[in-house]
Formats: sequence, structure tokens, C-alpha cells
Amino acid sequence: MSNILDRLTSLEGVKGVWISVGGRKKSKILLSLDDRVKEQLEQVVNYCQEIVKGEKIVLGCKTEYDFFLINVFSSDTYVVVWAGETIDSAILKMEIDIILEEFFENNKSLFKKFKFW
Repeated sequence: MSNILDRLTSLEGVKGVWISVGGRKKSKILLSLDDRVKEQLEQVVNYCQEIVKGEKIVLGCKTEYDFFLINVFSSDTYVVVWAGETIDSAILKMEIDIILEEFFENNKSLFKKFKFW
């Protein structure tokens, strides 16, 4: 899972990534933030995941300065990418889809039920 975190955070404009696969959670934030801000970001990620719990959905949320892309595959498998507002969200989504497809293809014995378009 660390490999996918590294690949996703290496994309242009990405500030942080949260991933949960089968309930195992990992995150990587590229900016040095104080603990209060990190906790608030974790709350945002958890809230976003709760909103779409169990739904297979891709959701983009744009704020004044940031963009969040949420890919939910099941109630315990999701990816949240935090990027700057200036990124091209369509290109970012394509790059993320390719990385996730490769990851799940390499681990398809565990994730046969996930399909990508």
C-alpha cells in the first residue's frame, strides 16, 4: 500500500492521499502541517467517506484553494486525493484511475469485485 501512496503523491499538484483497503488505512501528506490541521483533514476525509458509505462512486469537491477527489469502491475501500485548486481535475482523475487500476490488477485475487471503466 505504501507503493500506491508514493505513486499518488508523486502526481503534479497532489498535497496528500488517504487510502483504505479492506479497512487498513494509510495516509501521506506532503506539506508540514500542525497537528490541529492534520486532525481537521482527517475529519474531512472520514466525513466524506461516511457520506458515500457503501456507494461505488467518484466524487470531486472543490473548495476555495483545494480540490478533493474521492474514489469509493466499498464501505472499507476508498482513496481520497487532496490537490491544489490549479490542477486539471480531469487529467488528475485519469492518472489516478490508471494507478488504481494497476494496483487492483496486481492484487486482483483480493479485489476481483472492483471494476474500472
